[in-house]
Amino acid sequence: MSSLADAVLPLIRTRGDVWRWDAADAQGDRMHDAIDILERELPSADPQEAYAVVHKALASAVKVIARADDSSGVIGGACQRLLDQVTEETRWTGPHAHEYGVLEWNERRLAVFDRNVDEIIRTHARGRKVAAMFDDTAHALEEIARSSSRSCGRGWPLSSIWDISRCEPRSTGASCSSLTIPMR
Repeated sequence: MSSLADAVLPLIRTRGDVWRWDAADAQGDRMHDAIDILERELPSADPQEAYAVVHKALASAVKVIARADDSSGVIGGACQRLLDQVTEETRWTGPHAHEYGVLEWNERRLAVFDRNVDEIIRTHARGRKVAAMFDDTAHALEEIARSSSRSCGRGWPLSSIWDISRCEPRSTGASCSSLTIPMR
């Protein structure tokens, strides 16, 4: 095993009695420690090694939570953090990273092509955590608004629901300049 695996996997795995609440909480704390190590080491780790360790950790975490009294949610929280790592690691460094990127790009372009505002917001704004994603969303909406006579996918003229000059939805008042995308 690699040094990353040696540091992480023993903290995730257990043969202890995690059906007891206090033991489950202690195991959840160890799992969070392991995920802290993963988050710190993944950027500099070999992508193949990182991929293998993250997936082994996830498989072990599933076995742990299946046997645990996680009424406090500590193990569940660790599993969610681990799933977030799996999603990011798989998408960008897994064996199919290129295919994920192509599929994501195609999904974004199809949303613009269909002039579907809801899909544009979903595919372009994604997690709504990075300002550049809001900029991408605004550009996509501007792209479909270049011709005000075209519809936005619902049969409505785009100009009836978006004030393109200010990048602002007419019904909610949220603006792209404040990095807010309307919630539907």
